[in-house]
Amino acid sequence: MTLQSTLPKILIAEDELIVAENIARNLKQQGYEVVAIVDSGEAAIAEALRNQPDLVLMDIMLQGEIDGIQATATMNAQRLLPVIYMTAYADDATLERAKLTEPYGYLVKPFKPHDLKTSIEVALQKYQSDILIKRQYTAQLQDIEGRLGYLTALLDRDSRTDDPKLLSADDLALEADLWLAVERQEFFLVYQPRVALASGHITGAEALLRWHHPTKGCISPTQFIPVAEATGLIDPIGEWVLRTACTQLQRWQQNGLRDLTIAVNLSGYQLKQLHLYHQIRQILQQTGLAPESVELELTESTLIEDIDLASQQLQRLKEMGLRLAMDDFGTGYSCLSHLHRLPFDTLKLDRSFVHHIDQNPKNGAIATAIIAMCQQLALRVVAEGVETEAELAFLQRQACDEMQGFLFSQALSADDFEQLVQSDQRLLLAC
Repeated sequence: MTLQSTLPKILIAEDELIVAENIARNLKQQGYEVVAIVDSGEAAIAEALRNQPDLVLMDIMLQGEIDGIQATATMNAQRLLPVIYMTAYADDATLERAKLTEPYGYLVKPFKPHDLKTSIEVALQKYQSDILIKRQYTAQLQDIEGRLGYLTALLDRDSRTDDPKLLSADDLALEADLWLAVERQEFFLVYQPRVALASGHITGAEALLRWHHPTKGCISPTQFIPVAEATGLIDPIGEWVLRTACTQLQRWQQNGLRDLTIAVNLSGYQLKQLHLYHQIRQILQQTGLAPESVELELTESTLIEDIDLASQQLQRLKEMGLRLAMDDFGTGYSCLSHLHRLPFDTLKLDRSFVHHIDQNPKNGAIATAIIAMCQQLALRVVAEGVETEAELAFLQRQACDEMQGFLFSQALSADDFEQLVQSDQRLLLAC
């Protein structure tokens, strides 16, 4: 299954109803979606915020307190949108004001359907080009800022001779090795099965990043991930992880393993990148995967860094059809007050609450409360780090949805995971 292309969404701001309806009719015949027709600048601003159109056809001389030019300026302050002005007549002063808002074109009334379509197509192409340039420029700036920030941290730590945690030569070597690891393709993925507690069937896997250094052997992600984030290397590494995991799921599907999902961890650095949406969309298109077969996992701390940005990014990813999971829930931060803003499908119960959950009253109470809350919010719960039959039985009694952990399986190579699924091995559930 591939991503379905959507029709370009057009907002019409025109105070002459007959003219507006005629434009809307032509747009629909030309293959566009008309999200709304409004007759005032205030309404245009509200609808642009609500419907997120791809382009706005704006009458310059809208009636009311806010004309089309003021409405466009306000919309661009909130979110850059391509606007094409429509006008029957405008004096030089008005046109000068219009130029300041940097419109993507003008249509002089009355205009022909052909002129309407041509103006829109040119505007959309120019807008996409502008956005791409802006994203590339922003990404370059963020990359430079990340490296400078990391170097500043190194210099700051080196200058404090009384600090017992001075950066060692091994730490500096690790950074250098990371750059080489990307070029030498020293990273690989392993896959930990996820199992439904209602049936015992494998539902999918979490893709976990591993690094095998040619001389130092396997290096723990807890060592190299923070350095990768500080230097910006997590962006190409993260893209490689997502692409490799999706490609692997595509192969499993081709081999007859249907209805599996793949979960991939997303870092805070990646979430801040403006190109993330298009990067993921491209990978899905190239692999042909259904978006709902991919789940992105983010930690609470990642979301708290910038809750507004996180909400915007996650909403776009959710609209693409991806599944979203909050990882390590309940550790260090509290996202309870923000859950209604974040479009999650799944909460992952951290292993620290699962460990000896049957013996530790506090862990048991916390886990029970989290599972009950998720049931009320229609969220699935995945328990991490399940290692004993007693822990499994406790989670079953609380109607936890899924688990992963050594009780069923450790993380496996792609081939071993495929064999496990094909063997129809199931989790032995308590009666």
